[in-house]
Amino acid sequence: MSFLETKFVNECQIRMKWRLKEDDVRNVQGSLFSDEFSSNIPGVKYSLMLRPNENYPNVAGLYLYLDFVIIKKITAAFTISVKSASAKVIVSNQIYDKSFGWGNRLCFYDELLKPEKKFFVNGIMELELEGTLKAQKIKYKIAEPLSLAKILWENDEHKHLTITVENKELKIHKWILCANSSVFESQLKVDVKKTFKKKGNITTKKTINISDFCYETVKIAIEFMYERNVKEQITEENAHEIIGFAKKYDIKSLHDMIQKILIEKISIENVCKLANLSVTSDAWELREFCVSFLMNYVGKNTVIKDVQKMDAEIADEIGRRAIFSTSE
Repeated sequence: MSFLETKFVNECQIRMKWRLKEDDVRNVQGSLFSDEFSSNIPGVKYSLMLRPNENYPNVAGLYLYLDFVIIKKITAAFTISVKSASAKVIVSNQIYDKSFGWGNRLCFYDELLKPEKKFFVNGIMELELEGTLKAQKIKYKIAEPLSLAKILWENDEHKHLTITVENKELKIHKWILCANSSVFESQLKVDVKKTFKKKGNITTKKTINISDFCYETVKIAIEFMYERNVKEQITEENAHEIIGFAKKYDIKSLHDMIQKILIEKISIENVCKLANLSVTSDAWELREFCVSFLMNYVGKNTVIKDVQKMDAEIADEIGRRAIFSTSE
């Protein structure tokens, strides 16, 4: 297990109830899906499906669907039961190597709707899920610089665009800036009626002024656009502004990299601060790891710094994951 994986929940219990209306089951053509819930493992969501068997359409199957992108592989063991009918689906050690639904036969569809089978009580069937998920390996890699980018970085001859910040200048190739940022690209385009009578042409604008970010932030962002290795320049202190710059100017790859760097730094001293940052900067991956880290300490006598300053959205999410989930 990697150092990163030891810091976060890699095994968790999942539980939920799904209440299905008899009319929905009777009238459906195809599959029925429960609501989706977040597990304590970063980025892993789960839901239930009721659908016909692919080979035997008169057979009703129950399936646990897992949706994940951060984790490489998940082993699941679970039981889906209908207690009123003394019926259940049991799956042991099922491996999910992609987002998918696994399960088994519940009964025949005509049995499902027979009153004497007691699947439905007062027009409602209540399915209960209990299970365990175990994650194997996190998809995690910070991009390395490319040699072509190094050549471009060292070639100032065709850097015709200047960015001014705090009375200082930074040179950059216009196409590098536009390729990395749709916002900057839009700023450099002109309206079809104003110039060239051709939509989407890039203007001859030579200078962009930036006043709401510091010079070092913009400098690091530009170096990153040239695929320079800026990881050592990123600290907890400047990451807040850099990820804000990446969000404002839609530099997705920089936004993603800052998240990964900060994920490595999560501790009980800074997790609340980073969780709050994940909310204000739309950093979903960072948010997932912060919530997962905090879930490790639910019910434990551990002092978490700045917990009283935790954003309400994070606190609510921890509360949701800590309680029994129900899908109506």
